[in-house]
Amino acid sequence: MDLIVDDGSHKSSDQIKTLELLREKLNPGGIYILEDTHTSFMSAYMDTEVSAYVYFKEFSDKNCKTPYKEFWKGGLRDDGTLVLFKDKESLAI
Repeated sequence: MDLIVDDGSHKSSDQIKTLELLREKLNPGGIYILEDTHTSFMSAYMDTEVSAYVYFKEFSDKNCKTPYKEFWKGGLRDDGTLVLFKDKESLAI
């Protein structure tokens, strides 16, 4: 797959499991989008030791061509979107 959009559960455990299950299906240079990352900051959805937000940040640091920290834009935008990357080339896994 060239594009995966996770618009499923809001629980951190489910968001993490979904990435782990689908990451092998993502083509090199593909894009993985996780919606509703703001729930990582809501206790009702935090059912893991590490939030999905932190997990994805650490995953991107380890697996993406360009480290996340080089393109960090300050976290959540006003619309609730988590900005991880500057451009799609940076996102390639």
